[in-house]
Amino acid sequence: MTVTKKDIPHQLAKLNSHSGYIGNKPLSLHFFEILNKELKR
Repeated sequence: MTVTKKDIPHQLAKLNSHSGYIGNKPLSLHFFEILNKELKR
């Protein structure tokens, strides 16, 4: 999955519209961890 800077607001809006959790972490936090890993490549 490639994430560009212009995708970020869209992704956040999607995540905020339905606040879900993965484990005990909010999805938005989980998304940022994935994003950080992608950007470090």
